[in-house]
Amino acid sequence: MAIEDAIVLAELLRAADTILDAIARFQARRQPRAHYVQQQSTLAARAWAAPAAVRDTALRQRGDQILRERYRPLIAVP
Repeated sequence: MAIEDAIVLAELLRAADTILDAIARFQARRQPRAHYVQQQSTLAARAWAAPAAVRDTALRQRGDQILRERYRPLIAVP
């Protein structure tokens, strides 16, 4: 996400009238994505903390699907 942040910030700084305006737009644009990633990280950590037998069974049965569903929203342009 750091590289995404750098690209978005550079784009917004280039187009903004003031640095404060660029920062405000940056926060508004990036906060939802950062929040989503934080939520998904928390969910993933909880899954890894599940008993090994439960976690491993879930991953064998739906691991690929879970991964695709979790990261699908991040495919869009930041």
